Amino acid sequence: MSLQAKLRAHIIRLTYSSLFLLFVGIPFVMQSQDFQKGLGSMLIGWSVINLIIAFFSFRSKKEPVQPAFSKFIVLNLYFNLTYIAIGLVMLTQSKYTAGTGTAIIIQGLNLFVLDQILHRNTKQ
Repeated sequence: MSLQAKLRAHIIRLTYSSLFLLFVGIPFVMQSQDFQKGLGSMLIGWSVINLIIAFFSFRSKKEPVQPAFSKFIVLNLYFNLTYIAIGLVMLTQSKYTAGTGTAIIIQGLNLFVLDQILHRNTKQ
């Protein structure tokens, strides 16, 4: 399977997980409790951003260059761990901020798993 095909499979996984988290977030944002509102709004926000990234990635016809692509994925893995750490710190704040922090942890874990799959599938 070509690198382009592996990347497209990754984008499909990202799209499905983003749609799932988007629909999970909608009922939370309608709740009256601050934690749920924070959780829902951040799940929706991250999902929309990921769907935009997926949309433009699907439209791209440019073939990634393997060495640079591998370094980029490793960098993304570190960013995902950073998101999780930031989310953990946010848990100590107000209820709304703790809700957004929880969503950031979920997003970071989601992206970490997806990027780890892509990294494993594209290692030379």
